[in-house]
Amino acid sequence: METGQENGPGADCEVRAGGRAPDWLDSARKAVRFAHARALFALHAVSVGPLPQVYGRVGLRCQGELRIGERLVIDGWPLATKISVGREGRLVVGDRAFLNYGVDINAQSSIVIGDNVRIGPLVSIVDDAMHEVTPGQRRRAPITVGDNVWIGRGAAIGPGVTIGDHAVIGTNSVVTRDVAAATVVGGSPATHIRDIDVPADWRRR
Repeated sequence: METGQENGPGADCEVRAGGRAPDWLDSARKAVRFAHARALFALHAVSVGPLPQVYGRVGLRCQGELRIGERLVIDGWPLATKISVGREGRLVVGDRAFLNYGVDINAQSSIVIGDNVRIGPLVSIVDDAMHEVTPGQRRRAPITVGDNVWIGRGAAIGPGVTIGDHAVIGTNSVVTRDVAAATVVGGSPATHIRDIDVPADWRRR
């Protein structure tokens, strides 16, 4: 199912000659986005938290279990964000997560995304290799993304990976192994770059 606005976030930023759009108009547009997003997810999700927002287009195909936390924001413009959950799959998205355009999430086993996670454009998170590398060799394994993680543009997260809280995944990285909490990794395959000092109660914005 593909749905959403064709004109993207720019259409929500109309500015008059005298300045920004009036507050009542901004509030009305936001209310429409809340209602649209909640209706979209309510058709497919087991549970949907309050105040989700969808910009642009979202391709959503759910045959399994989908749970959405509060204040999810998806920016599906200029490229649609795609979410698929297979018959045996489970996808859980935590509170205040952000999914940028072109993100592809495919849960055939289990994908759990924590709170305050930021996912950049064109990121792929897929828990199933989809094809055999050699006869009989097809990997399917759960993925866990901890709280407050930032996944940079174009990164690919493969089956069986666990990413610890506060970790940062560099642009275009290919993550095939677990990532420790409060670390920066990058490359293909992704390797440790450095540790970071992050207060336990800090949230990404």
